[in-house]
Amino acid sequence: MNVRQNLNALKAIYGSERATEFLLKLQRSSAAIGRLYYWQEQMLSAFNSGTGAELKTLEDALQAFNICPVHEEELRLDNVPILYGTRRAPSPEDVSHGAQTYPFANLAAYGPCWTEQATHTVVRFCAACREVHSRERQLG
Repeated sequence: MNVRQNLNALKAIYGSERATEFLLKLQRSSAAIGRLYYWQEQMLSAFNSGTGAELKTLEDALQAFNICPVHEEELRLDNVPILYGTRRAPSPEDVSHGAQTYPFANLAAYGPCWTEQATHTVVRFCAACREVHSRERQLG
């Protein structure tokens, strides 16, 4: 199966909201810590049973679900700046809106409050997410 078929199967098994939660955590925190959470392993096990897939590792899951759940576009790689320093946390409404409309814009990465040597890092992004984010910024 391709990434779009995998996404559709995941949504059929768990519903759109739970599938989106799985994908966001997979591409963000699971990728950052280098492992799947227990609940993700359980979801993958059920996905495997329902589809005949054999996804077992983080790498398997990242490859199989390399897709934006909102725009259903494959994620691409980009080298983006790392922004260091303390910043104001976005409001819960802004976080929710971003997750629903452009979860993989990933225009920058955020580092710790101190500055390190690295100035850029590689991220996965969705071109449609970036387009929507850009339009919203222009409108204002």
